Amino acid sequence: LTVVYEEETVTTLYPSLDVNFVDEKGVGFTPALTFSGKYRVQRTSDRLYTDLYDLTSKSQGSGQYTLSLNNGTMPLSPELLRVYGNDKPINGTNRLNFSLDKLAINQQLKYVNSIELDTVKSVMKMYGYNYTSGSATIIDPNQVPTEYNLSAGNIALLGFDTDGVYFSKESSGVFNTLMGYASDGGKPLITMNLFSGNPVNASKLVYTVTRKQVTENFVDTNGTKITPPTGFTQGNQIPMTSNTFKYTVTRALPASYTTGGKTYIFQGWYKGKTKPNTLTTSTTPTYNTTFDGNDDMTAVYKEASISANLTMRGAVDVIDNGAAMEYWEVLLKNTGEAPLTSVKIKPTTDWAAGISTPTELFILGTGQNTKVRPITKEQWEAGFEIPLDSSLPVGGQLTINLLGTKVTGQPNQVLKAAVEVTGNFSKLTASDTVRIKDLDQETKEPTGEGFISVPTFNFGQVGVAGSTQQHSLKKAADYYGNGTRNPYLRIKKTQPNWSLTAQLSQPKSATDSLPTTTRLLLGTAAAASFTDYNQPTETKTPLGKTGTVNLTADNTATAVVANQQFTGSDVYQLDFTFANIKLEVPANQGMVGQQYQAAVTWNLVTGP
Repeated sequence: LTVVYEEETVTTLYPSLDVNFVDEKGVGFTPALTFSGKYRVQRTSDRLYTDLYDLTSKSQGSGQYTLSLNNGTMPLSPELLRVYGNDKPINGTNRLNFSLDKLAINQQLKYVNSIELDTVKSVMKMYGYNYTSGSATIIDPNQVPTEYNLSAGNIALLGFDTDGVYFSKESSGVFNTLMGYASDGGKPLITMNLFSGNPVNASKLVYTVTRKQVTENFVDTNGTKITPPTGFTQGNQIPMTSNTFKYTVTRALPASYTTGGKTYIFQGWYKGKTKPNTLTTSTTPTYNTTFDGNDDMTAVYKEASISANLTMRGAVDVIDNGAAMEYWEVLLKNTGEAPLTSVKIKPTTDWAAGISTPTELFILGTGQNTKVRPITKEQWEAGFEIPLDSSLPVGGQLTINLLGTKVTGQPNQVLKAAVEVTGNFSKLTASDTVRIKDLDQETKEPTGEGFISVPTFNFGQVGVAGSTQQHSLKKAADYYGNGTRNPYLRIKKTQPNWSLTAQLSQPKSATDSLPTTTRLLLGTAAAASFTDYNQPTETKTPLGKTGTVNLTADNTATAVVANQQFTGSDVYQLDFTFANIKLEVPANQGMVGQQYQAAVTWNLVTGP
């Protein structure tokens, strides 16, 4: 018996591959990962699989790993091929396909959205060797393999799929080896993906790990995106970093903010895609993420209505000609929904020439330090920026007192002080008027209805006569201009059904009295009404005359104006002709050297 043995050569392949994982920014994805998979061979003759090796991995740090089979070496020999091929030669009818059943990352990655192969940074080669079926040597060790670029189909097998928790690839193309599938010039080939018979492997795979993100959105109440507050970015994305990732805003959301001339007020926030009926109102959003596409944070702001109210009033309503107004008070109230961040004041074109420029501003208000600021004519006319220590809050008020103005004009002239105030709100104007003191009578503004000005009747020094005498008013430069001006009665009445009576008390001195038959003869009065009263444009319109008015010193009420005799205005004036006013004293009444006084009582009556 002669037995002949033929020596078989074992060919060693080197299935080892470097794999790098980087995040969206190109930085190494460093959570510790391990990989698994079963490397197996399938013969096409009966589709039978034979398990060969478990995939192993080793971390190289910074998101870099080495994947390998059987510690990076895989033997092939004719004997192994006979085992794998069921004692049949490897050819077109009995091919071998070496592949991983699955390439899997063993760790849960709920916070990862995708793992994509970077085909630009990766080096992906397929190596082809000629071999002779049935030969003792599978691959000629001196043979230089032919390099091929991977097909699109092969590249697709290098990716990862996910179920939302784990990442893997069924029938991965990593370390895929084919025998009997191809030929080069009629010679059978063995092809290997990403490794070869050379222990030095130029191939590598680079994967980009895209983590799930929490996107920060800022919208108005209609859901329209708006410019965010300072320190925030619209659409800013915060990558999730673990399977237990908890989102927390980096800084508190402001209760309000101003940008682009608009002010926004915080309404609340919500998590996810759908706005709920009730928003969460805490200003530091924080929550556990659910990794289901509903982890975005949306802050909702309402565009605030910015409004304010402005009033102005002078210290007095009537002033001496040439005197200084103690102050003009300008009061700004924040009636809106957002703070007032800037305030500027200047005169309007209605500011009367007879009112001089203020020399100082006295400023106080909510959240403000009381301060006095000098101001020049040029600053006043150009507009003066009020120095605010802090924004004027909702409901707050700011008082600006204008100091140092002098008022000059004609007696009884009405002058207007008017200002405009601007800022992060619509322009506001306010005004007040002051009347220069009348030379003859005191003028005042009644509360509600009443008398604005009443005359005085001074008959000067008269003699005691043996018969009834009628005495005229005294003539003096300081008393109705030597009779060139008339005494008048000015009243304020808003209802049309009004009437007026007058009565005269008994004239008395310190030791004597005139008889009750003494009379004050006023004659008829010219009635007039006012339009635009207490405004620079006020005018008088004649209405007619009253009947003759004679008052007896017994306090008897005498009709002056009948009910509804004069209507159509709120302010009326009765002018009594200076020359027609007489004091009628009976014969032999009065004592030399005595001064007699009596009161004229005017009665303003509402109703029939």
